[in-house]
Amino acid sequence: MSRYLDYSSPKLKVNDVKVLPPPKKVFFSELCRRFKVCGGPISPFGLEDAFKEQFKVGYKGNSTVCLGGRVVIGQTWNVASTATMTMLPGAFYMCCVVPRALPDDGWYSLLGISSRIMSWIIFITFILSSFSNPGIVPRNADRPRELEHHLDLRGNPAHRYLRINDKTVKQKYCLTCNVYRPPRSKHCQFCDNCVLRFDHHCTWLGNCVGLHNYRYFVTLIYTTSIYVMQCIWVICHLLGEGPSADGPLMEVFGPFIEEPKLILLLFYCLVLLVAVLLLSVYHTVITLQNLTTNEHVKNYYRDNPFDFGPLANCRQIYCMPELVLATGDDRIEADYVPFGTFSEPLSFDDC
Repeated sequence: MSRYLDYSSPKLKVNDVKVLPPPKKVFFSELCRRFKVCGGPISPFGLEDAFKEQFKVGYKGNSTVCLGGRVVIGQTWNVASTATMTMLPGAFYMCCVVPRALPDDGWYSLLGISSRIMSWIIFITFILSSFSNPGIVPRNADRPRELEHHLDLRGNPAHRYLRINDKTVKQKYCLTCNVYRPPRSKHCQFCDNCVLRFDHHCTWLGNCVGLHNYRYFVTLIYTTSIYVMQCIWVICHLLGEGPSADGPLMEVFGPFIEEPKLILLLFYCLVLLVAVLLLSVYHTVITLQNLTTNEHVKNYYRDNPFDFGPLANCRQIYCMPELVLATGDDRIEADYVPFGTFSEPLSFDDC
């Protein structure tokens, strides 16, 4: 799995510091070993020996988990409806609109090549975002015995406090999954699972967006934004090349009569552009600050312990998402009493 799970171990000793060195570089032979016939790396999803003892049940919840945790099927109706609303207009654009705008060299032109490339990127990242494991935390069958001495007045495991980057965050115990939620995790009410580095539950994808599929989601919305801009430009170009209208009234309503499908597609693209462009700008801003949507909306931090600067944040999120901290070693220090740096407004209350 991910080293995020090391922070959830019930065996963490009070006032004991566990240091995790940076992960080893993955060379070609090791990379081939990790990737099997069914596709997808084993280490981020499969329950390896290091975690089999800690998690006695594995995957449950409302999502269907296949191929050892590599594939997660959430709300299939949501995925099917989104695919229908996007793929059908996209197919009409590629088959009926783009050929009319292609220059003499046809599909080998810049417009033809870029349209095909972006179409495939959107299709692949949509599939990966919808059906990849976002980082579901495996469950325990029962409460770990190590926590019997750390119960609150209701008989549930008490909150635990972690010192991360010299800042203290609160770590809650999930009564459904019987685990301490790793840092930045949240139990999704739709999927009924704790998800590592939970960003949000995407209704359009029918799946959570988390640690392992966030990169696919961001690539999807960035590429879609550029692609829709290109669609709008091509449609406006075709409408501008139409026959000249007689009279000012026909100049306004002529395209609606002569090219109603193009006009409908143009309005559809304009609405879609507003949505995906706002998403792209928003996720750019929170990525530079190393925040998730969940953290940003709930204003968890006044002083973010995971923020190491825009460059280090982007490198961690897009290149090394398995890391908890963008730079340095992971120093895991837990206690059931708040550290000196803790104050309620500055804590990660839903960790």
